[in-house]
Amino acid sequence: AGGGGEGGGGEGGVHATQPSYPSRRLCVVATAEQRGGCRLRLEPRPEGQRAEHALNGECFAKLKEGYKGAARELNARLFLLLQRYATLFGPRSSEGRGWQLATPPGAMAQLGADFGVGFECFASPMNRRHARFCSAFADTDAPFGSSGNFFSVARSGGLRGVRSAECGPPYDDGIMAMAVRAIDAELASRPAGCPGSFVLVVPDWRSPQPADFVRAAEASPHLSHVLELPKEEHRYLDGFQHLASSASPRYVLGETGSLLIFLQNAAGARAWPVCEAALQRQRREWNLSARGQALAPPSSDRATDAATALRIAADGAAADGAIGAADAAEGSISVSHTNAVATSGALLCLDLSVPFPGALGGHRDLASLLWSLGKIYCSSGGAPRGGG
Repeated sequence: AGGGGEGGGGEGGVHATQPSYPSRRLCVVATAEQRGGCRLRLEPRPEGQRAEHALNGECFAKLKEGYKGAARELNARLFLLLQRYATLFGPRSSEGRGWQLATPPGAMAQLGADFGVGFECFASPMNRRHARFCSAFADTDAPFGSSGNFFSVARSGGLRGVRSAECGPPYDDGIMAMAVRAIDAELASRPAGCPGSFVLVVPDWRSPQPADFVRAAEASPHLSHVLELPKEEHRYLDGFQHLASSASPRYVLGETGSLLIFLQNAAGARAWPVCEAALQRQRREWNLSARGQALAPPSSDRATDAATALRIAADGAAADGAIGAADAAEGSISVSHTNAVATSGALLCLDLSVPFPGALGGHRDLASLLWSLGKIYCSSGGAPRGGG
């Protein structure tokens, strides 16, 4: 435990660790489920931790279709993928469900038809709608088609081949503001005649005072249009849609209204003009309640997994094979990165039993705190603070 740099081994309650494994050989066993689904379990079963995951048939087929690795490794790769996301989000936490909410399939298809969208900036192998996408974890997600972390891809010039994209970042003000700035930088760097168009799907946080990402978007020279979706007139696809219990589509009412913010350069605006007819089609595809679509039941187990140690893959630092550290949450917490291990990746462990100043360091919920910790490897301006 612990690590190099200013954050390792401190009193903040966050420590970089390498997971330890029993000496016995573990294997992943896959069994078929109803309607084409699949259940994966670890054998022999480790004590005291989750070792089984189930996929419905639709998601299982999508993951197999997008898989780019060796066929003999498919089951193990699937298990590692599902274990990573279940560890981060929690299988029953309503907060975890919210982090995976997705644009409804009809609305995403209409974005493709009207605005040429063929890439997703923030997705996962389970909820992606396009073959080309970015996601949180390169080590577990890349075998299923992910290009890696959006901010790392943007910094490396990997968005140059993306003409039109949907961007639905985690609902953290800092992360969303960073996404706006990254898109602005990408559009500004393109030569004349090279179209670029990005549609951000974000919460309506314009009152009582505008959030930072709203101000960043309003100040953007590439702002083309903002479409407002009132709270009662739109739904998101359930974030746990990949689970075996989600055999049919279920939709979730958001906590606020939502905004579709169109950022385009001049060539992109000419290629995909934002017209009222296209906006009306978006309103229709998002308004699933008017079409009788069922809502997913609310979770009654909001904090079941929050009492245990939460583990976050250190994607950014692991990608560079670097060791670094940074202060986060305005100095109240310190975190460290460490090199990835071959199979499951390096982990950050947050010990919630250790109190730290300011409760959640000024963050309104645990989701906001954890995503802020993630900024140390995706912040604009290069390497994480602390030299990693």
